[in-house]
Amino acid sequence: VSLRASGARRVVRALVPGGVGPTVASEGALERYVRVGNNVWNGSTFALLILLGFRVQTAYARFWESTTLLHQMQGEWFESVSSLFTFSSSARAEQEEEVVAFRHTVVRLMSLMHGSALEEIKDDISVTFDVLDIMGLDMKTLLYLFEAKEQRGENRVE
Repeated sequence: VSLRASGARRVVRALVPGGVGPTVASEGALERYVRVGNNVWNGSTFALLILLGFRVQTAYARFWESTTLLHQMQGEWFESVSSLFTFSSSARAEQEEEVVAFRHTVVRLMSLMHGSALEEIKDDISVTFDVLDIMGLDMKTLLYLFEAKEQRGENRVE
């Protein structure tokens, strides 16, 4: 690009910031100015991409850590329910109805506990979690759980 024409020099002086305008008008200075601008752009883009890469990597690691912990929580609760079922199997021959009622209550409470734990960590207030037959619990238990959350602000899972 040649800047020999006086019209082109005036355009360059008008477009380039104040202190640089007169020096750009010299022969070959515009090419150097553009080359320096490209180097600055390339360097800042590279730095931005490196920082963005670290940020994405951290978010990805946090996502998988939280997913792993949620599955671990679910597995441990399933194991505890399985243990309670096993411990109650010895009484099943003598007290069939009580053991069945106990097992149903344990499953309902664990379902409610899992839903409450997920509710505590959710971001979107419109998301709801289904639980297994909550009306199968007695009214005293349901009232206590409601008061714990709504009136006292307690975490129902702990």
